[in-house]
Amino acid sequence: MEKKFPDNAKPTLHLEVFNDDLESIMTFKNKSQEAAPTMYDMLLRRIPAHKLVLGQKVLGIKQGDNDAQVNTAQGYIESDIIVRADGAYISTRKRMYESMVKKQQLDPKDLEKLPYKYVSVLGQTEPLSHEEYQELLHEESAFQCVVGKDGYAWTTYTTESNSICWNVMLTLNKETSKIHNTFLKCEWGTEDANSMVERVRGFRIPNGDGTKIMGDLISGMLAMQDAVALANWINVLPMNPKMERIEDIFSYFQKERKQYIDQGFEHSKANSRLTRGTVKGSLSRMMVNWLPTRILGKTALATVVNRPLVSFPPETEDNGFTPRDQQPSFEWTRFIMMCTKSRS
Repeated sequence: MEKKFPDNAKPTLHLEVFNDDLESIMTFKNKSQEAAPTMYDMLLRRIPAHKLVLGQKVLGIKQGDNDAQVNTAQGYIESDIIVRADGAYISTRKRMYESMVKKQQLDPKDLEKLPYKYVSVLGQTEPLSHEEYQELLHEESAFQCVVGKDGYAWTTYTTESNSICWNVMLTLNKETSKIHNTFLKCEWGTEDANSMVERVRGFRIPNGDGTKIMGDLISGMLAMQDAVALANWINVLPMNPKMERIEDIFSYFQKERKQYIDQGFEHSKANSRLTRGTVKGSLSRMMVNWLPTRILGKTALATVVNRPLVSFPPETEDNGFTPRDQQPSFEWTRFIMMCTKSRS
């Protein structure tokens, strides 16, 4: 697996920010590799097809003494552990919270309303032609952000597979929050996404010496790190684990990952200020342009040292530009596996 990543990832050396007229207004120096789409494909190829159940609408989740059951429109699925990766306003989560409140298991902070300031839609194109998209010819990934009007900003970056990943974000104010408040009342699904996609089709992006529009790209990254850390702990659980053991590993997982979630939240807030087409956004970009490179580098370093590794495959060399942080879920679970192997 390790050998395939350099061939399927483009290095990202900088992020260039443009205004709505596609005039460059600032450049961030960066050093990373964009390989997420390739990684997803590689992971999916290594999972037996019969273990993947896709396209299921979850109607409810029932907790047993030592297992859990998912009720879907197609039937029931039983498992020792269910890891929820749904949104904060999904109906099944609300019902779960109601049950936890009755059992006095829910932290009061989880009942507080979450700040709702942004709507975001992202996607990836099919492979595109070099003739049409000159940015694909570059050896490094063309990582670009356009700060548009009316609260919109959009980001694109090119991949080694000749596709372009894109993300459109709308910063909400009091009026636009009312328009998009359906997100708070129901599951934000295909219709909502398509509605926003139609509104952004005419947005322009830089392309060599010319421009393209977002509509040409549209056809009908903490979550993965959290999944890696949690997978390490789940892997060392015994068969048919007791509830106490399951609760223990989730406690270890939370202790390890909370600091990075907090950092990511603050980093996201700072980045969002830079992409606002407002006076505050302009002031934020001006301040960043004035900051010394070493300070910007220190800020970026805090995000790249968070690189959790999976402990159960054969160990590979960490080829990151900077050493990664210590990772208890990696060191401890490797130690547990070594002890288990020596006893057997």
